[in-house]
Amino acid sequence: MSTVDEIMTPRPYCIESDALISDVTEIMIQKRINCLPVKNGEELVGIITNYDLVKYLNNIINTI
Repeated sequence: MSTVDEIMTPRPYCIESDALISDVTEIMIQKRINCLPVKNGEELVGIITNYDLVKYLNNIINTI
């Protein structure tokens, strides 16, 4: 049986927590990735996914 460290991405692209949504989408499109770890300095504070971006877009659409 394999372990996570055998199949994980060792140095993933990351984004700072104060980055703009447009920065996130640009990286995800250019790198063809579905999620990004979110950091505040050296601390991992979360992850942003395609689903998060779709929810964000849906909220915008529903406020128009």
